[in-house]
Amino acid sequence: MKTFFRHVKGLLKDSHNNTVSSKRVVVFLSVLMMIIGFAGNMFYELQVAEHIYNAIMYVVVTGLGMTGLEKFAKLPAGPTDPSD
Repeated sequence: MKTFFRHVKGLLKDSHNNTVSSKRVVVFLSVLMMIIGFAGNMFYELQVAEHIYNAIMYVVVTGLGMTGLEKFAKLPAGPTDPSD
């Protein structure tokens, strides 16, 4: 179980500076909400409003797109030293 949580934490880390990214946490929680809503609709006949489900879906799609773009973006140059 410890390795599972370590793996999940690794998924939430940013690839550039190796810290937990808030954007990835939001997307991860949104995916969990979508899964819970889907399972609730399928197995427990819980009705989730379509506009709420679509809003969560848009958050997931946008977050995944932005995270994917980070892989291809150049790192910004570090701060310049004014004494140079």
